[in-house]
Amino acid sequence: MFSLQNKKAVVTGGGSGIGKAISVLFAKQGAEVHIIELTEESAKTAVDEIKAESHFGFICKAGS
Repeated sequence: MFSLQNKKAVVTGGGSGIGKAISVLFAKQGAEVHIIELTEESAKTAVDEIKAESHFGFICKAGS
């Protein structure tokens, strides 16, 4: 695979679907993942999954 050690990733729409899959994969490869999502609930689910694997994930709420 590839390594994202010591890298930061910003994933828009990272709380569900393809965005969530990308967020989880990037975290597994060592990236600190920042998820931007309209609904905090879906972002929290993704971040909880990332943190359960002892990786770093953060929520950034998108809004007006």
